[in-house]
Amino acid sequence: MSANQQPKQAGGTLRYSSRPQARRGPGGKLPGWYIRAILKPTPKAFAETSEYARWPLVWTQLIILLLIPLALGGIRLLFHDHSTGINPRSNILFGTISILTVGVSVGATILKAFFVPIIFFVGTALQYGIARILGGRGHYVGHCFSLLLYQLPLSIIGAVIIAVLIILHIQTFFYSPIVTIVLFVYGVIINIIAVMGIHHINQNRATTAVIVPYVLGIIVLGIIVSAVAHTLFNAAHP
Repeated sequence: MSANQQPKQAGGTLRYSSRPQARRGPGGKLPGWYIRAILKPTPKAFAETSEYARWPLVWTQLIILLLIPLALGGIRLLFHDHSTGINPRSNILFGTISILTVGVSVGATILKAFFVPIIFFVGTALQYGIARILGGRGHYVGHCFSLLLYQLPLSIIGAVIIAVLIILHIQTFFYSPIVTIVLFVYGVIINIIAVMGIHHINQNRATTAVIVPYVLGIIVLGIIVSAVAHTLFNAAHP
């Protein structure tokens, strides 16, 4: 949080002034919000932009987010890149879906179109619910909208980096996971800042709201992987 911000605090609740100047439509302001979200993220900035949250803008950004791995898959196919490095994502669950549905086939497209919105909305709902339990005062649509303000540009940046590696015929199996981890960690940091601004809560509560869903996701993923491995082992050793 910058030094010139003086939010009022009552208990674990912070109050930021959110007076967005509505001269242009929200869609026209998105590029500037993307830049601010990833280069100068502050709770006050996210508190202001969340006031513009609308479901059409949420769905538009989700569609763009869905098209990014498809475009990257097309580049892989065009340049005959068959490595299985993790697709660069600011969200680890999105990366998991990308691994499971590599390619640009009709089946992969349908799977991504089905699972990506579900994973996004479920993960966001968990964050939102925990934030509200901890005293947050934001709205669900504002929460979804604000998270996409950093997830979308980070995904584009990651995709561009991997695309350049593919075009230059540099092995992506090693570098792609590195890009993924760096963007993921940075995304989590921005996520905490965003939750502070959206819900007007302090850093400790925002961190809890962000981290708990990831821990639950890792546990669920571990259970699924263990169940699949157990099933495959039993099938191979009747």
